[in-house]
Amino acid sequence: MKKNKKRWVAADRTMLESSSDLFMQYVSSEDQNMMEKFRNTTGYFSPAFADPPVLIVNKDLKGDIEINGFADLLNPELKGKIAFGDPVNSSSAFQALVAMLYSMGENNDPMSDQAWEFVDQFLKNLDGKMANSSSQVYKGVAEGEYVVGLTWEDPAAKYVKEGANVEVVFPEEGTIFPGESVEIIKNCKHPENAKKFVDFVLSEKIQNKVGSELTVRPLREGATLADYMTPQDQIKLISNYDEGWVAANKQKITEMFSEHLASSME
Repeated sequence: MKKNKKRWVAADRTMLESSSDLFMQYVSSEDQNMMEKFRNTTGYFSPAFADPPVLIVNKDLKGDIEINGFADLLNPELKGKIAFGDPVNSSSAFQALVAMLYSMGENNDPMSDQAWEFVDQFLKNLDGKMANSSSQVYKGVAEGEYVVGLTWEDPAAKYVKEGANVEVVFPEEGTIFPGESVEIIKNCKHPENAKKFVDFVLSEKIQNKVGSELTVRPLREGATLADYMTPQDQIKLISNYDEGWVAANKQKITEMFSEHLASSME
């Protein structure tokens, strides 16, 4: 998270909900130009960019193995060759877990038995291996330690941009777009300037600049995307993903994961 006296550019709502009392209410005039699902509905959080969970795949190592989605991660050929962090301590692993639960749950219900049964099978295919950090996931795949990893799009797309022999895969079952948001610190010294900054971040100029030159995903409707980024129309999003629900149930989800992880180790 990046903080200064006027504004705070940070993570998504699931990470910030418990700290909403720190922020001033403000809905930008640019908000109406953002994709419908990524508008400010809380009064505090203005989604600006997305860094969605993806699969990063080492093309040299995968051979003939099909890796198009979460279901493919249960392939016995991938046992012990999957990089995944601890959702309790890693925000990227947590978002990957949430995407997995929604995608593989019955009727996309993240708390369904079907969702957690899939997690159990996935954990068995990890073969007891858990990455120590978020960076170990994408670096481990790019450097040939793992065939596939569950990570953010940003670091994976950077490898693609730089010509590494990896690919970014958005799970065919669907994924989620947690909106990385910009907030204004309550009682800041220059609230009007802070509002202008929020407007600036959501503006067409900045959204196009980010989409065409960086590796995070702009959330403004029709924003430009570089050719090393997966086109928006090729990504299936989970329609019932509820960021507010995830924020309220984050502790429950991580506790359940820890229970299932412990059971997988028995």
